[in-house]
Amino acid sequence: MQRLLQRVPIAFACGLCLLARVDFAGATTPTPSATPLTPEVNLAPYQPTAWSDEIVVSTQTGTHSDSSSLTSSDTLYLDWAIANLGPGTLPGAAQPTVTLYVDNQYRRLWTYASDVGPGGTLMVNDYQLGRLGGGTHTLTIRIDELDLIAETNERDNEYTKVVALTGPTLPPTPTRTPEPLPNLVPAKPAGWSDKIVISTQSGTHSDSPSFKGTDTLYVDWTIANIGSAPVPLTDVVGVGLYVDGRLARARFLAAYNFTPGAIKSVEDQTIGPLGGGSHTIMIRADMDGDVTETDEGDNEYAKTITLSGPTFSPTLIPTPTPTPSPTPTPPPSGRPNLIPFRPTGWSDAIVVSSATGTSTDSQRLYAGQPLHVDWAVLNNGDATATGSFFVELDLDGTEVASWYSNSPLEPGFYTYVADYELAALAPGTHSLTIKADSTASLAESNEGDNTFTKTITAIAAGPNLIPYQPSGWFDRMVVSVQTGSHSDSPSFKDTDTLYLDWAILNDGTAAAEARFGTALYVDEQLVDSWFTAPPLSSGYYSYVEDYAIGTLPQGTHTLRLKTDSGNAVAEGNEEDNEYAKTIRVGDAAPCPGDCDSGGTVTVDELVRGVTIALGSAALGECPAFDMGLDGSVTVDELVLGVNAALNGCTTLAQQ
Repeated sequence: MQRLLQRVPIAFACGLCLLARVDFAGATTPTPSATPLTPEVNLAPYQPTAWSDEIVVSTQTGTHSDSSSLTSSDTLYLDWAIANLGPGTLPGAAQPTVTLYVDNQYRRLWTYASDVGPGGTLMVNDYQLGRLGGGTHTLTIRIDELDLIAETNERDNEYTKVVALTGPTLPPTPTRTPEPLPNLVPAKPAGWSDKIVISTQSGTHSDSPSFKGTDTLYVDWTIANIGSAPVPLTDVVGVGLYVDGRLARARFLAAYNFTPGAIKSVEDQTIGPLGGGSHTIMIRADMDGDVTETDEGDNEYAKTITLSGPTFSPTLIPTPTPTPSPTPTPPPSGRPNLIPFRPTGWSDAIVVSSATGTSTDSQRLYAGQPLHVDWAVLNNGDATATGSFFVELDLDGTEVASWYSNSPLEPGFYTYVADYELAALAPGTHSLTIKADSTASLAESNEGDNTFTKTITAIAAGPNLIPYQPSGWFDRMVVSVQTGSHSDSPSFKDTDTLYLDWAILNDGTAAAEARFGTALYVDEQLVDSWFTAPPLSSGYYSYVEDYAIGTLPQGTHTLRLKTDSGNAVAEGNEEDNEYAKTIRVGDAAPCPGDCDSGGTVTVDELVRGVTIALGSAALGECPAFDMGLDGSVTVDELVLGVNAALNGCTTLAQQ
């Protein structure tokens, strides 16, 4: 199941709705209003000149015209194009995506990182669709399917084409073994007294022998994955801590490395005072049902504790009817709780970017250039924040801005500021901290979770040289058995002459004014080098096509490209000059997911396969997942990799 990590299961989270009610002041930039920033880009399917359609389906490569007839025995090739029809430039940091569906089934996702100016296009040529059965089929491309890019028209992102093939239908897909799934349960680690540990002091994993109604209680808990598969990286694991049936705390755990047998623990969450009497404390793993599990019924664990002393009206417990008196004292109500917050579609609770109008962190931040900061603060308590409160932004420990609100902030609502302009930074590492209720003007249920700190690195302005995948290329390095191709060949023999394409991009802020070299290594042996004459302007790339590597013996081989190999160019980042890929020469099929041909499939290799399948990494990072040799990684191929990790490697011949 695919979900954005940015998802936050909080009801009524409506930033624009709230900004219409909250009055911010004191900022050095204008206060955000309820009117959103007007976007200036519009991505839409596009029919280039000399193309027969926005989607072209043909039986041969190198054409932009639909074939007049299609049969079930044909291998089909697909071209598509999209264009920016708006007046503004879409920055590469926005990373637009295009998703292909065949008969409403996901087939492939492409992600781009280059700027797209007004009228600019992105396209794919000769994507090998393979064979389809006889009958009618629908082909659909969807742009920005997750709606992460604000556009002038959000309704023209999709185009569907219907094709008819003659010939027999394909046989149905055979039923496969049920997909391995994770399973999240409360667990008791070694040395702990229970799956939930409740104590009157922090730093212990043993239950206290007794409790008083006036005690602040510290709670530890652990969640384990006892399933047969990792938690998908796109899922968020929410864990709720409940007191007497009401949610008291929520913690969202990253899915990274939540593999079979792994545990994740949280210690010293505070609750109370609860008052005297019996109280039930419960934890619920996957509280929002984000994760598809083998057993959805074992996510909870509860324990009951007894506290001495009189009952009273704590935050989460209804107050008994008081003894009648001439003037009864009203019971205390619940409290608000302000925390830094990551709204849906944001990359973090603090977003730092080089452009306005985005809620995604820029991949590179340059010193000497203005930066733009977004932040959000949520009330996740059980009462409305009714008084004025301040939010402070610190840079490297020093306050640089402050905002205040004097309007109610209800539970489950958040407020935010977008595109606050931060002064240009010096090169190096910097910390940004958001402090909610920075003056402690509100009485909150938890006074210890008001801050969030983010570390960023400002790169010295200048050129920056990186291996690059041009539009229409299969990878940053392309290895094929024929000239004139920008796609990796599906297999290599020890008698084949191998041909290499590579490209180097200057993605810095200034031209590379010095002549620089690019070296090619095969199995760590220098094979050849090239020199690029100055200047290589910012945003431009140099490339080599059809370089003859020659033949290679059977086995796995690593090709490594290193640009600016002689350190002739002073770059903003000297650590991203290299790219390597592994190829297999010979007839033996690889173990599915065995990226390094080490004979086993590791968790890191499975994670690599997932990132390729999601379109966040190139197939060249691990060609061993592409068992179908169609240039992509499917769910079935990920399942083969998981089986290899669990049961050991076998070759296709052995299978």
